[in-house]
Amino acid sequence: TTTSSSSSTQKQHQMQQHDQQGPQGAAVAAPLKLLDVGSCYNAFDGTKNVDVTAIDLSPAVPSVVQHDFVSPTIISKAQPHSKSSAVDGTRASDAPLAYPTPPMPFALVTHSYDVVVFNFLLSYLPTPSLRFRCCVNAWRCLKQSGILIITTPDSSHQLKAAAMVKAWKKTIEEIGFRRWKYEKTTHFHGLVFRAIKSQHIPESVSLAPRASTAATQDDVAPPTVQREESVFAWASEDLVAGLARPSDTVFQDS
Repeated sequence: TTTSSSSSTQKQHQMQQHDQQGPQGAAVAAPLKLLDVGSCYNAFDGTKNVDVTAIDLSPAVPSVVQHDFVSPTIISKAQPHSKSSAVDGTRASDAPLAYPTPPMPFALVTHSYDVVVFNFLLSYLPTPSLRFRCCVNAWRCLKQSGILIITTPDSSHQLKAAAMVKAWKKTIEEIGFRRWKYEKTTHFHGLVFRAIKSQHIPESVSLAPRASTAATQDDVAPPTVQREESVFAWASEDLVAGLARPSDTVFQDS
């Protein structure tokens, strides 16, 4: 009986090791970190080997964090942060604390994601400048060679929007991407880009919130705003206009 029990325990241990290893005993790679912007209902939730962070201005399910990606909180890897929103009070560290502390606000981390997804997002932003900001922020969140996936609805034939798609490609590549794949399906355009080193966006800029909210007469504008604006200061009006859509004429861009 003892031998049988020992054999069963050994088999269970071997099965656990097999689950943690890939082919030929190799360790399974860490899950891909995916940022789903404008997620709504968290479509990627439960995807195997994918660690999903889902954000939206108006989440449809509790697993999506309410956050504005046009003006997000982006911090460096060295700064403490929480993947969850400040509402639920989840902390980045699970270590027990001897005294109560306020919850850490949600923040994105620079160059920490393998994939950023804009699924039918850019088309619903009313101006080219807002689209441009989202693409720059995607670059700041992606790792080197990370992937930006963009889908935008269009049920017309491919050539009708050819000029728009060409302009989008050129503008997004100017930010710090290289186009990897493009496909026009029956109802949408699909574009995939890889993040490369940007010639414009400073690596050292952190869009972290300031330590104190108290402002003096000499410090009217919060440092966060100043740092954020410096990220976009290099962009010309002509470049930003490359992310226009035919329907943008009804909007006044700022």
